[in-house]
Order: sequence, then C-alpha cells, then structure tokens
Amino acid sequence: MFSKHHSFCPAAFVIAVLVVSTAYSTPISILEYGAVANDTSYNASYINGKALFYAVNAANNANASDREVIVPSGYVFSFLPFGIFTGIHNVVVRIDGVLSAFAGDNLLWPNMTDGRTFNIIEFDNSDQVTLTGQGSIVGNGYHWWWYVVLTGLDNRPHMIVTQSVTNFILENLTLLNSPQYHVFLRDNVNATVQFLTVHVDVTEQQSLLESFGLFEDGLPMFPLNTDGIDIAGENITVRHCSVQNFDDSVCIKPANKNYNLTTCSQNMHIHDIFIHLGVGASVGSVPPDPAVNCIRNILFERIHFDHPIKALYVKPNPCPDPERDGTGIVDSITYKDIFADTPLWWPIWVSTQQQHQPGNGADTGCSFFYPLPNTTCPTQGCVPVTRLTIKNFTANGALLSPGVLRCNETNPCRDFYFEDVNIQTDTGFPFGVNYLCHAIENFTIVGASSPLQCVYNASSEDDDIPVALKHPMVRRALNSRKFP
Repeated sequence: MFSKHHSFCPAAFVIAVLVVSTAYSTPISILEYGAVANDTSYNASYINGKALFYAVNAANNANASDREVIVPSGYVFSFLPFGIFTGIHNVVVRIDGVLSAFAGDNLLWPNMTDGRTFNIIEFDNSDQVTLTGQGSIVGNGYHWWWYVVLTGLDNRPHMIVTQSVTNFILENLTLLNSPQYHVFLRDNVNATVQFLTVHVDVTEQQSLLESFGLFEDGLPMFPLNTDGIDIAGENITVRHCSVQNFDDSVCIKPANKNYNLTTCSQNMHIHDIFIHLGVGASVGSVPPDPAVNCIRNILFERIHFDHPIKALYVKPNPCPDPERDGTGIVDSITYKDIFADTPLWWPIWVSTQQQHQPGNGADTGCSFFYPLPNTTCPTQGCVPVTRLTIKNFTANGALLSPGVLRCNETNPCRDFYFEDVNIQTDTGFPFGVNYLCHAIENFTIVGASSPLQCVYNASSEDDDIPVALKHPMVRRALNSRKFP
C-alpha cells in the first residue's frame, strides 16, 4: 500500500517503462538474416542484399522499440540490391560496417521489370527514415565507368536514392566511388543531409578519361556524372559535408507539377560545405518542361572550394521548340560567404549547361571551351534566371576571367545583385576582370575591389563571340598578358 507521500501514478509508470524498454532495445542485425561477411562472390552479395531488405522490413513491422537495423562494424558485406524499400515508416538503418557494391560483371546487376537498374539503396513513398552510422558505402564505380566509355551505354545505378519521402535524415556516413550519383533525393519534403563525406578517387577517374582521349590540354570533359549530393524537393537542409568528385558537388534539381509531394524545389539551405575539385555548388540543369520545372528560394552559405572546376554554377537549359518543350523557373538563388581557392575553369557560370556526353544524348550544344572562337553555346528564353544574389564571394588564383552570364533576349534574366564579389584572375583570359554578359535586365554590382563589369556580346547568335573577344577592353587585357 502506498502512503500519501509516495502515491502511485499509472501514467508516469507507463512512461518510465517505455523509456527503459526503448533504451535497452536491440537493433536488428543483418547477420540475423543470414548476411555473409568478407565474401565478394555473387552468391554472398545476393544473400546480403536479401538480408538487408528483410531486416528493414522486419523493423518496419516491429513494435516501437525494435525499429533499428544495423550493419555491424568490423565486417565488409558485398552487396546486391534485393529491392526498393517501400512504405517504410519510423525506421533507422545504421551502417557501422561497410556495404560494398558487387564489383563483378555488370550484367549480373539486378534490373526492375521495366528494365531500369536497381539503385544500391532506395527508399520510396516512406516517412521518418534515418540512414546513419559510422561506416561506409563503397560503390566500386570503376567497372561501371569503363563500361560507359567502352560501349556508350549507360544504365548505372545511383548509390542512395529517395523518391517521394518525407522527414528523411542522412548523416555521418562515408560514400565512396558511386557508379553514378552518390545521393539523389527526389520529391522529398523535410530532409536533412549532414556530416556526410563523399569521395571519388579522382586519380582513377582521370586515368580512365585520359586513356580514352577525353582530356584535352589537361582540361577534363567530366562524362562520368559522379555527382555528390543532388536534391529535388522542399524544406531541405544540407550542412557540414565534405565532397570530392568530378561533377556537381551539391546540386539542386528541379521539381514540377508531375511530382507527388511538391511542385517546386524550394526552401533549401546548403551551408558549411567543403568541396575539393567538383563542378560547383550548382542549380540545375533546369530543362524546360510542360509541367514547369521549378527551383526557387535556395541559399548556399559558407561554402569553401579547393581547386573547383566551376564554383557557382547556374544552368538553365535551352528549348529548341518552346511550344513543345515548355518552360522553367529559376528564382531567388542566393550565394553568400563563399571562398574559392584556385578555380580551374569559370568561377561563376550562369548559362546553358556545358555538357557533351557521348552515347547518352546529353548534349546541350554548349561547348566546354566556349566562348573561344569556333565554339557554340546556344541560349533560349524558356528558363530565365531571376533574382540571383551573390554576396561576399572571394576567389583567388582563378585561371580565367570572373564569369559568363548569358540569357536570351526573348525572355531576359533579371534582377542580378552582386555585392563584394572579388575574383583575382591569374591570366585575365579572355575578358580581363570582367564578365561576358548577355540579356540581363537590372544587374547591380557593388562593393567589388576589382572593376568588375560586363563585356556584352551583341546577340545570342553563336558567331558573334569573336566580336566580343575583340572588344577594346578585352583586347587590352589580352595584349598585356602571356598565356600558356
């Protein structure tokens, strides 16, 4: 019998029991489902994929205290995906060991019934999913990259994909050498990516490209799409991540009216990111679409670049047939407190994506070497960029002039505001300390230590570029410098 001074409270008792039971719950190990460690064979890889699949679904069907799956530390698990994780709710997947994608024959990689390749890990139509741990996922992308270069065929898996997922957390892991994108969040609402390390073996990629003549004068063409963190959705934060790769490092992809959860990629904060090499903190590409591809209200803040190929990269894509191709929106993009050490190509590029990838049709017509003579980079007005702000951006030791900002006179870009943008160029080639500009209305530049301004080309026609290069200001810059 309880005294009046120590009265029994049923509600408090229940809460205490729940707290204790949760604290002492045991994660579901993939070993319990037959996983085989330290065996790279096809059979072991298949078993391990099946073990993870069944463990996650068991956690999804468990009581409140048993909703965590663990890939235990001290083991390497060769892995083939067994399926897509669908309808998962309130589950934690903790990778403390190593998941290593099957590195054998590509033709043994599983495909869906429609012929598409299974991604390494994919969550669809799920809620409250956390992917965390102190371990790593190894993509073993080399043989996939070789396959694309040799055949021109591209059916590579991505590493981590989410489709129509809410309240997703991805954190702490190390992601190595994905066959294609490392992280691709599609149609996500309320997501956080944090304390992630993405690393591509750049030496191996460079050797591969050079062996097929895809380097010219030491400048890579980057056909292998090893993006770091790509996101399309709403209310998303990416923070405290490190990315070394050969393509977009952190990239905002568009959403449109055909998506399930959102119609526009918007309200994102990407901050405190370190990027080595890579092709920038990117927006797009944004091709036109009848469903209106949209990116809006994006803040990149406190980004540190080390030898980036490009740093700030906004890429609206052209539309050969506006009535058929539709439109797009790129609005309210802000870059703030950015530092770039030794940009290897353009510090700022706002124009058609520079891409030509043999074999997969990804050719925008915009040469990597534009605006040199005899190169092209078409623009159309289907996807104007509006309200672009860059504040406190410093770049040291840039190879080229500060940047290219090109839109189209049929639907100009507008409301660009650059404040304290200071770009030191080692060569001044090809526009001195100026931008090449076209079709931008209401462009304000304030507070720069260099006399940054625009050299304008006369129209969007490709053959006018040599005229721009003959601008007196540019000619003086060219004549005063020696170039390799």
